[in-house]
Amino acid sequence: MEQDRLIFKIFITAILVGFVEAFLIYSRMFLSFTLYTVQDFTIYHFIISLITFIINPIMVLIGFYYLGRKFDLKSNLKPAIIRLLIGAYLGQFFGITILQLVGICFIKGFNFYWISYLSSILSVLFLRIFFPAFTALAISYLRNNRKETDEA
Repeated sequence: MEQDRLIFKIFITAILVGFVEAFLIYSRMFLSFTLYTVQDFTIYHFIISLITFIINPIMVLIGFYYLGRKFDLKSNLKPAIIRLLIGAYLGQFFGITILQLVGICFIKGFNFYWISYLSSILSVLFLRIFFPAFTALAISYLRNNRKETDEA
């Protein structure tokens, strides 16, 4: 029962992280409509790049490491992998879709690029979340097994 809750938490966390990452990455497409000076664009682009390149993987590692402390990865490997992939992909899907809807509704002169949207939805960017998340779960599992082996 506890393992099922942990798998569900992994799924929800993957959705949330995927949503935030997609929202941050794809919000750059609105920069030309909202930022009027090169300096504003540069500052915003730098901040978003820093968050997505450095801080996001670290937060993913920490979050999934703590989720994996009581998680038996060996017996739940396939369900964990499937839920990580689906959760990350759904998060990306919702993040990209909401940004496109915001663009349609609020930005005058914004052209809805269907090809760009579809390629974004079908892209493999969700793997940026999957690998750090799975690595954190694996590290946590290995550490817990090593502690149990040392205690025995």
